[in-house]
Amino acid sequence: MKSVLTILLTFLVLLAQAVTTLSGSIEINKINLTQLTVRYTFILDQQDSVFSADSFSSTIRCVGSSSNINLTNPVELSKTKQFLSCSNTSYKWNIVYGNTLDLGDTKFSAIGACCNLKIDASCGKRSNTISSLSTSLTDFYIYTQFENCNIISNQTPAYYSSLHSNNCLNQPYFFNLGTLDTANFDSISYRLVAPLSNTGSALSFKSGYYPDQPLIPYYPGSTKYPYSQSNATPPIGFYFDSVTGDCIYTPVNTGDAGPVAIEITEWRKDKGGSYQKISTSHIEKFISTSQCPENNPPTIIGKRDTIAIVGQTLCFNIASDDEVFIPPPPAPTPAPDEVQLSWNRGIPGASFNIINPTDRLQTGRFCWTPTAGDVRTLPYTFTVTARDNACPLNAVTVDTFKIKVNETAGISRTNHQSITLYPNPATSIVHLPFYLDKAILTNSIGQIVKEKQNTAVLEIEDLPSGIYFLSGEKNQVIYNARLIKN
Repeated sequence: MKSVLTILLTFLVLLAQAVTTLSGSIEINKINLTQLTVRYTFILDQQDSVFSADSFSSTIRCVGSSSNINLTNPVELSKTKQFLSCSNTSYKWNIVYGNTLDLGDTKFSAIGACCNLKIDASCGKRSNTISSLSTSLTDFYIYTQFENCNIISNQTPAYYSSLHSNNCLNQPYFFNLGTLDTANFDSISYRLVAPLSNTGSALSFKSGYYPDQPLIPYYPGSTKYPYSQSNATPPIGFYFDSVTGDCIYTPVNTGDAGPVAIEITEWRKDKGGSYQKISTSHIEKFISTSQCPENNPPTIIGKRDTIAIVGQTLCFNIASDDEVFIPPPPAPTPAPDEVQLSWNRGIPGASFNIINPTDRLQTGRFCWTPTAGDVRTLPYTFTVTARDNACPLNAVTVDTFKIKVNETAGISRTNHQSITLYPNPATSIVHLPFYLDKAILTNSIGQIVKEKQNTAVLEIEDLPSGIYFLSGEKNQVIYNARLIKN
């Protein structure tokens, strides 16, 4: 009898405790002006196997007024474990809830004429392991706001990448949410913001932390916030790209942990051709830093900006690399890592296939044949993820690729050839075997660092040491080469 009471009391305590929520997002599928579905995603701590009813609340409200209505009876759509290490013993819960709303129902009459609606959610408490915020154990809060008069139907962006990551001390870290808007192909912009309390007010940071630097990055010498240089070796500062959502930094504090709050805005052209804001989502990704064995993260090799022509099949390879970390003697040189590639399926109708799945360093081949209906001003994007097999924690790199679709061809891009650079490795000057009409040098994460016209020489003395990639054009032929800068 005593043991039964103990079990019962333990169960009741679990139900009474709020869960620890690390990160989350809200996605909305607006079918028409009254019918919509809501998808809530939460990442919970490992011990929170019971998602208690009092941990979750959600409302829909008219922005700018006091009208708000509680949303009840969410349905659990999935509950999975997200493993964090090679041993598969440490994990977080990924829980997805859904709700279907009919705004034509009388219970929503108070917001029936509202053009700017907001669905929010509060779920448990933030983790007490957070090092960045001034106050611990604050209520977890997220929202998505959307236009509901001029926009008949819309799906807000979805997120392919995990909302929780654990990275390694002193090892460059690259992430991208893998945002998808394949239903409407609206334009998306990104902004780092402060996490919010359940009243919607911004939370404050400890000294050294900021909304656009939510974790402590590497700063050599006299460099300091807000300076960043993502193509340095290792990356300096906390770099965030507002166009692609790419984030790059080198963590330097063991145990550094906290939310990265991102405001994601969706834009669509109106009848006059002007971009209008149609949704804004406040989501949170949780990142923590651990001490790991020395390791270099994988790199993704490929042209980040490409032009596709209507009716012509565009194909190109995306390769991977992973430089072996060599410790000082007498420690033995470790075996080289294996790297696997995947993509977020960001362009419907396109394909990304691994050429040889058994290769140590995988290479994927992307192919797409755009149609006349795919022509637009903005480029299409997709992300590629490279994951190595380092243990106890895999290193992961996520990069964005952009494709602009044109109706007619400019320079033919079907002929690609490799060329030899000399010297290679080089320290200051690199000679090409002949003049190129145009030469572009990119770093290992695809950023352009040099661009010259009609040249046979590249001056690289001002570039940081590392691996670079040359792409050049001459007589409608594309020439490629890999360069090592010492």
